[in-house]
Amino acid sequence: MSSRPQIYANLLYLHSMEAAMKNELKLVSSVTGETIERLNEGDMDAFNDIYRAYYVYLCSIAMYYIHNRHNAASIVDDVFVSFWDKRKNITYPPLPYLRKSVQNACVSHLRADRNSMIYNSVEDEAWNYLENHILSSDDPLKAMEDSDAGRILEEKINELPLACREVFRACLYEGKSYDEIAAERGLSVSTVRVHVKNAMDRLRNVLDAPILVLLIMTLMK
Repeated sequence: MSSRPQIYANLLYLHSMEAAMKNELKLVSSVTGETIERLNEGDMDAFNDIYRAYYVYLCSIAMYYIHNRHNAASIVDDVFVSFWDKRKNITYPPLPYLRKSVQNACVSHLRADRNSMIYNSVEDEAWNYLENHILSSDDPLKAMEDSDAGRILEEKINELPLACREVFRACLYEGKSYDEIAAERGLSVSTVRVHVKNAMDRLRNVLDAPILVLLIMTLMK
């Protein structure tokens, strides 16, 4: 499991990607219907224009979901390879297609990770939330503008009932397993699991989706 500093490292990287994304999106105006016509005809320069215009933005989306720079970049590269292979059928504007392709690829990546591990019911529910959020989101980076995500998360955790809060913090910030928490606090594993589930249920009702996704991804590490 991840430590508390890792949560803030993820946040800092996401915000650095957002800044780069805003600068990079200035190039989007260069992608026109004529660019797509050239792409349809196999013009590699047109493909390069599209790649430069959208690459950072798409990496930001993948990083938001995957929280791994290398995997996020690989996902985007694979999407662009497929984009080139399907160039004759691409229509203007290309961004909705590229964005949905990255989201679908992220879901496939997460499913592969999920299928390789054994999770309890609470973690399994968290995965389901994450997957549904990815597939239903039309503007995945919109709430990244909130630079206080770490503070908001901390405030909401502090509002949890004492016993629930202490168990959840041990799980999230100290990276302890349910068995370890149960042994240290003289609780049953099922009681620890209930505390974590109650915490997630409460936080789901008060956190914006991007912060909740960050929390889920941290818990899943």
